[in-house]
Amino acid sequence: MLEVTQVTSDNELVQIHSLNGANLKIVLSNEQQQQLGFVTWLYSISLLKQLHSTAPSIIVKNQEKVVGYALTALIKAGSFHTDLREMIMNLETINFKGKPLSSYNIILWARFVLIKIIAAKVYSVCCFKSIKSYIVKNMS
Repeated sequence: MLEVTQVTSDNELVQIHSLNGANLKIVLSNEQQQQLGFVTWLYSISLLKQLHSTAPSIIVKNQEKVVGYALTALIKAGSFHTDLREMIMNLETINFKGKPLSSYNIILWARFVLIKIIAAKVYSVCCFKSIKSYIVKNMS
């Protein structure tokens, strides 16, 4: 049974790091990239801990194994996440209801990854809806 929850331990961050590395563009075939997608950044465990300290990421677990994750990054993550800093600076130029988008309390999704074994579209949709529901209920 799949469970959607927040990261609560360093072990879960280590599992996210492992999943992240296994889904990098450089390790997947072109066919896998087309079918499942890929990630371009390898997040170190120390960077994952920093992101987690500002807002816990959401994970999908199968018993104790992390099989999917959605990294959560807030605007303030730009102070230590150099790759996000440029994107966040670009938000200064976008207005929403008369204010810069960066002035709103928003969550920037860094990545959403599911383990290849359960990455069929039906699971992806199910997990994404569960993650969205979890965020609305617990993080709004």
